[in-house]
Amino acid sequence: MVPRSKLTSPTVCHRPLHDRGLEVQISSEAVWSADSSLAPDLLRLADSLTAARH
Repeated sequence: MVPRSKLTSPTVCHRPLHDRGLEVQISSEAVWSADSSLAPDLLRLADSLTAARH
């Protein structure tokens, strides 16, 4: 399952997911320990993804 934006072409065989006639929206969440040595990098990644979404 991939988002429509990741299809290589509009002509690639695909089908949208629907629930009761409405297109399904899938969201995800990432959680990490603030004590992790990777926390600053993960925070920058999360900020970057959020900025790219808008």
